[in-house]
Amino acid sequence: MKQYLLKLFIGITCYLFVAESTWALKVFQCVNANNEVSFSGQPCGEGETLVKEHDIQSEVNIIGSTPTQTSPQSSSASVVSTSANGEENTEGATISPSGGGGSASGGGGGGGGGASAGGGATAGRSAVSGSSGDSASSEDNGDLGSPDNTGPDNAVDGGYAVDSTSTGDSGSTTESGTGASESVGASTSAGSAGVSGSSSDTSSPVSTTTDASSGDSGAPADSSAGTTETPAGTHHVVSSETTSSTTTVTPTEATATPPVTVTTTVTTSPPPPPEPPPVSSPPPPPPPPPPPPPPPPTAGKPFITDISGTLFNGEILTINGGNFSEKERDKPLFFWSADEGGPDGKSPSSNGYKTAWGSGAGVPGERTQEIVAPGSEYAIRADFGASDNTSILGRVDFDSDRVYFWRKSLDAFDASKAAILRIRFTGLSGPLPIPGQVIKGVESGATGIVASVKSTGPGKGDIIFKPEGGTINYTPRILMIGNPDPSKAELISSYENDGSDNPTGSPIATMKGGADGWGTFVSFNNKIWRLWSDFGTSYRHNTYIAFAFVNQFGTTSALTNEYGDPTSFYIENWTNKLQQKPFEWTIQEVLHQSSTIGEKNGLTQFIQDGIPAWGLKEKTFDHFALSTPAKRYSQLFQFQVSNGAQPNTWRYMDSLYVDDTWHRVILCSSPTFASCSDREIQLPTFWIDAKIQVKIRLGGLDIDGPIYLYVFDAENNTSEGFKVN
Repeated sequence: MKQYLLKLFIGITCYLFVAESTWALKVFQCVNANNEVSFSGQPCGEGETLVKEHDIQSEVNIIGSTPTQTSPQSSSASVVSTSANGEENTEGATISPSGGGGSASGGGGGGGGGASAGGGATAGRSAVSGSSGDSASSEDNGDLGSPDNTGPDNAVDGGYAVDSTSTGDSGSTTESGTGASESVGASTSAGSAGVSGSSSDTSSPVSTTTDASSGDSGAPADSSAGTTETPAGTHHVVSSETTSSTTTVTPTEATATPPVTVTTTVTTSPPPPPEPPPVSSPPPPPPPPPPPPPPPPTAGKPFITDISGTLFNGEILTINGGNFSEKERDKPLFFWSADEGGPDGKSPSSNGYKTAWGSGAGVPGERTQEIVAPGSEYAIRADFGASDNTSILGRVDFDSDRVYFWRKSLDAFDASKAAILRIRFTGLSGPLPIPGQVIKGVESGATGIVASVKSTGPGKGDIIFKPEGGTINYTPRILMIGNPDPSKAELISSYENDGSDNPTGSPIATMKGGADGWGTFVSFNNKIWRLWSDFGTSYRHNTYIAFAFVNQFGTTSALTNEYGDPTSFYIENWTNKLQQKPFEWTIQEVLHQSSTIGEKNGLTQFIQDGIPAWGLKEKTFDHFALSTPAKRYSQLFQFQVSNGAQPNTWRYMDSLYVDDTWHRVILCSSPTFASCSDREIQLPTFWIDAKIQVKIRLGGLDIDGPIYLYVFDAENNTSEGFKVN
């Protein structure tokens, strides 16, 4: 029987090796007179009897036999055979028409071929474009070949494996497997099936599923050959659907060899089921809705869309928006601060258009660090008691119908105590009074303590009284009586001081007091700002605010228009009756628009720490009531005290900003401008209708607190506050 099977397999082997190139469609099984069976692609010869004529193509569908066919069904196969008695074949050579198992899909690489006892199998190549397996020796595993290491050109689109025991593992669809060589008996090794690669063309999908008689499905990293026993005398072609046909080869009765049944199983892959819809993950949450657009700006009102830059002193901040209105010059007309005023603190800053004070104007006083504003290093201070008509800062010249200015200062005095108390005397008899002595009126009984004496000629002069001591500092005051007729002026005398500001002993000297008509003169004529026309004109028009003005009748404030209408606008008529804030850094602003000559259309507004004294258009003024044409205002003065003040009446000045337009940018800590009490002016460096750039001045603002920015146009319309930190 073994001899018969050996001949059978040798015949098939020879036929298949020949058929590799010729690929005959029929196999003739013949038996001769010696009962020897042979297989041939040619009809039986003389002396041979035809046993069966096999149609190979109809019985066996070889893997990859139709590489270019595209149809709903593609075939893949592996062939497995065992000996007729079910034992392992240890003598016959393994039949390998090609190397490793191939794949019908385009990208699959062929597996390494199983080796036979007599030598390595021919390397197979991939079905369409994959790489082929290398030839394997009888003891080594066959590696996958590369595109440059293909099998014979006549290999048919990838091989199939025939083994005496089992097929190798079916490779994964994404990696190339390595054929495993396993020695079976003396001469047989198990080759693994080729690994199916990924497809890159349009060939039909091929199943890599195995049945119970094939090797296990290989994992990507597992290329070992499966070994499964198969029923005797059977060849299986493994796939997902199986149809079988059985052919029995019956030798002549003279032989003792039992008949051999060859079962050919052809398996065809059904069309792959439709791919299930992709598992949908929960839809991502919708993006957050965009922020609502800013409310449409009021027609003509400035609005801010965004701000960029660093909120730090000296840095440039860019403001984008609209309705800022055009500004003639980017910079303000004038800016001064004690910090930027050069070595002595008195020079104007280059951050303003004008870099010099008005002609002939200086800055009295001195630079100091004794008292400075928050955020600053220096201040300029001056003593109003040092001379009459002292102006703490020089003159600023302008040429415009409109002016806006902002400044920060501190009064180191109480106005009610700063008022100069003075009496002019004549007809002195006796020595000149000296400081500390008590002066007493004979008729009024009023008393005052001498602060200083100034001689104005023989027997006459001025006595300055101290702001404390004596009845002239009572509330209400008891004053010495004056009279324009010197003969009727009150007689006054000087006495020693008893230590409690009372006169003691006999009079030291006598004199007539108040011959000018005033008697005890009480004055603190504190003009905190003043606008003048050019000096030398027939009528020196001017407007000023006398703030905390003190006279013998008390303390008051007023906006005064000399030669205008109304002449004075007193504090009693202000909406907010602003008062002096002694020993506090205070921010004051003024907006002014000159009137047309002869018309009551002038505007002036005074603001202190964010509080306006009245509404800008609440009160109109005729600054030029006279019919005689006069030049418009062109000079600005700061803090002028007329007629003197008490010694050591110090005022400290931090900064001054002047512009001949109402355009401006302000920072403060409040989200509403009406409640901004800490307004810090910014220094514009670029200005057009939709874009502004400013140099930052934080001043006393807290960088860690909220800060809001406001833009004003030429008509004093303001934007909403824009938070910048």
